[in-house]
Parts: sequence; structure tokens; C-alpha cells
Amino acid sequence: MNVKYLLLCLALLASSTHALEIKDFKSGLICAINKKDMGWVCIEKEDIEITGQSSCIANGKEEKCTWYGYSYHYEAEQAGEQIDCKYHYSTAVNPVNPVSQKAATEEDTFTYKLPKKSGYYINAQYSLLGVTKEGKHETVSKVECFHKDKLLFKYRFKTILPTIFPPSNI
Repeated sequence: MNVKYLLLCLALLASSTHALEIKDFKSGLICAINKKDMGWVCIEKEDIEITGQSSCIANGKEEKCTWYGYSYHYEAEQAGEQIDCKYHYSTAVNPVNPVSQKAATEEDTFTYKLPKKSGYYINAQYSLLGVTKEGKHETVSKVECFHKDKLLFKYRFKTILPTIFPPSNI
């Protein structure tokens, strides 16, 4: 066998296994949301108390919400590499975004493309402030994200809505 041919095959195999590299993956609360950038993960955690201390646009209106999500640095073979993610919720939720709201579901998917060959990516998400009279309402979401059918990363969040307490008679 020709040594040059063997080296070429090994080089092609090595380059195909590193099509997309993720570094410094973090998930948790996001800080400094603004119109210029989407901030950063400032507190890594899975349990997300929905406090409503931030605002967001949901279904065309400004609402009270809590921001969380994930971020990472990446190096890709080329700009535009596609990431496919699958959500699994412990209870049915109504996914909402700036312009619309979906029907209640226990599973959801989303796809995005990395804009450059390398850089920083943040996926900022939010949950609207809601309250419950029956005690804390918790929803666990487990997410797996793939690149070319290969698991790239996974994360988990438990969003926790606060309970309304009856006013005290003082």
C-alpha cells in the first residue's frame, strides 16, 4: 500500500471526526440581556426559579419573565453548521416566543445554524412569570442537541413557578 495514500486516508478520517468542537459549555441563569448581545450564562444551575425580575417580548407583548439558557465557544468546519435539538418536558407546556405561542406539548424541537466558522454562541430562553395556588409548579426539561445525527451536548432545567400566598390579616 502506498504510504502517501495511507496518510491521506488518515488525515481525512481525522478531519471528519472534528467537524464541530464545543468548548466551555455552560447552562443556567443568563445576565445582561440587551439588544446588542444576548448576554452570558452568569450562574450555572439546573433549578431555575421563575421570578419575573426581567422583561421579555412574548406573543407580541412585554411580559415579566426569567432568562436562562446555555452558551459555548465553538470551532466548526464551516459557517452555517446546523444544530438540531429535541426537548422532552415532564409536563405539557405551551412554548412561547416573541411572536407566537404553540399548543401544549411534552416534546418539541428546534434547529439553528452557527453563524461563523468559530465563535461564541448563546441560546437565551425565558419563562413567563406565572403563579399557582396549589404549591410550587415544577417542569423538568431535558434537551439533547445533535450535529449530523451525533450527540453534541445535553442539558437539563427544572423551572419552578412561585406560589401565591393569601394576604395576611394584620
